Amino acid sequence: MDFAYFNAVLKSTSFPPYDPWFAGGYLHYYYYGFMLTGVLVKWLGITPSIAYNLILPTVFCLIAMGAFSLAWNLYSSPKSTKHLQHKRDDIALVDEQKKSNRITPHPLWAGIASALGMVVLGNLGTVRMILVGYQKLIAPGGILEGVNLFTRTMWTMQGFVQSIKGASLPYGIGDWYWLPSRVIPAQGDVEPITEFPYFTVLYGDPHAHLFALPIALLVL
Repeated sequence: MDFAYFNAVLKSTSFPPYDPWFAGGYLHYYYYGFMLTGVLVKWLGITPSIAYNLILPTVFCLIAMGAFSLAWNLYSSPKSTKHLQHKRDDIALVDEQKKSNRITPHPLWAGIASALGMVVLGNLGTVRMILVGYQKLIAPGGILEGVNLFTRTMWTMQGFVQSIKGASLPYGIGDWYWLPSRVIPAQGDVEPITEFPYFTVLYGDPHAHLFALPIALLVL
């Protein structure tokens, strides 16, 4: 779908782009992200199929860089600016700042943590899957409903031991990238979409939210 829309944006001579699924129609979808990347693709003369596979890691890296930069700058904002008004205490304040710098972690770690949290951990759906998977290895029949927290904790530890011994978690291959994108339960209805960068890149699914993230981080 996304590749068809991307090609429609590249080939359209006017906007909105044509609808690749309906002859004579125009696209009823978010296409501005494809337009932003499509301009670069047209300038560079890259084949669309190759460009599509370059866009995904490029935007992924832009999101990581934006998160890194935001955390770095928030963490390393000058702490001594407010002290400039008190010139008579300059020497003492410099000494105090040096001591603070010795015990304060470098902003690099804040940036790395932010980048990993944004592009890899996402909504922690995969972490939840692992913990629940450990519990299901031990739970009778794999049923967890109505079980108290203490019992779940014990099952988690026991399941972890079982996984070390070679037991496989009760998930299919597709579950590892699909379930974290639908982490909010909605009984009797369609679960709300909770996609995050890692899922989007892994699934090769550059929807509008992927293109919006680096722009939002740039604004912040």
